Amino acid sequence: MTVRTLTSITAIVALASASACSNKRIYEASHQNRLQECEKLPASQRQTCKAEYSESYDEYRRRLAAEKQSQM
Repeated sequence: MTVRTLTSITAIVALASASACSNKRIYEASHQNRLQECEKLPASQRQTCKAEYSESYDEYRRRLAAEKQSQM
């Protein structure tokens, strides 16, 4: 596992354990953490990394709903 993956997992677990956190907050915190990790990469890789994590929470939910619908 990469440092980025471990950091993201730790952030998600910590946020999920807090009872007041919504799914959106968990997604956004994880998303922000990933984008911060992108900043640590060389310039040649940074843009590609950021593009991987450019999906908003609403886009994420729509994509999941569409994928779930297509599986039925």
